[in-house]
Amino acid sequence: MIPITGNRTGTVLEDEIPIPAGTGGLKLDSKLKTDQIQSVDITQIKTQIGQFPSKLLLQIIRYIEYRMLIPLITSNDDNSTTS
Repeated sequence: MIPITGNRTGTVLEDEIPIPAGTGGLKLDSKLKTDQIQSVDITQIKTQIGQFPSKLLLQIIRYIEYRMLIPLITSNDDNSTTS
């Protein structure tokens, strides 16, 4: 799970990914706090609020791969995610 917070100041730090208002149902400009990634028990998730577009999900995965220095998906998976 990657926490999302409203971006009221307009400042985006190195470990954050900006997400514009309206994306995935977000009401405010927001940012993903990638320095706070954690696991969550699926039973703790009560309601799906929205969904990010495939292109943004791929950008998030690529950013995490870069920061962690490990590939999370193969190049073959790229085609299935973006089609």
